[in-house]
Amino acid sequence: MKGDLLLLDVTAMAGDAVCVAGIELGSGTTVRLNDPQPTTALLQRIGGLAPGDRIHFDGERRRKAEPPHVEDARWKPESVRKLERLRHDALVEHARKALFPGIRAAFGEPASRGRNGNHAWRPGSGERSLATVELRYVRFEWDERDRLRVAMKDASGDFWNGVPFQDLIVRRHEAECRLCASGHVRHVRSDFEANACLVRVGLTRPFEAEAGKGAGCWLQVTNILARPRGHFGAWDDK
Repeated sequence: MKGDLLLLDVTAMAGDAVCVAGIELGSGTTVRLNDPQPTTALLQRIGGLAPGDRIHFDGERRRKAEPPHVEDARWKPESVRKLERLRHDALVEHARKALFPGIRAAFGEPASRGRNGNHAWRPGSGERSLATVELRYVRFEWDERDRLRVAMKDASGDFWNGVPFQDLIVRRHEAECRLCASGHVRHVRSDFEANACLVRVGLTRPFEAEAGKGAGCWLQVTNILARPRGHFGAWDDK
């Protein structure tokens, strides 16, 4: 596979690991650059990546990817070339081509619900682990450990709360940005809170969030397409 990938998600994972995913423009399919595992350090070496970037890459889909993470692909980091940054309206137009009215429509019925309200899906099953979903609204809340969480109602009318927001640029700003030291909440709300917008959601790799309940693939928000980004617009805007 040689093609152009329009990035919809650049997502913080555990440690230095990063999830990079988007639409392969030739086929219209969703691809996650998975093997080798992208890291923040690797992205630094290629000048950083952000949602809206169109990149060229060489790779191939994994033939035996474990559901629900069927989007996984092998790739060659040295092949990546950044081609352009799409405007917000063009990015939304592409994201709408595979739009779901709700999270259940995208992932099916969740298998469990955690103490904080978030939901998990069963490992080893499911048709996808990444999706674009239409929302009635999205808001932000904080859990008992003062961690940022998403509360949202999708177009099907289902309400979801306690969902972590894993956009890498937002997470980098929280740790490194001097303006976010006293205004992170304000900037997040300004860039992302909205009515009638699109959200990018994903399912984590399986892990046991609560002792004795078994491993699950937990819901996370990977991007919110509400309006052109302001404070969180680019890799090094801090």
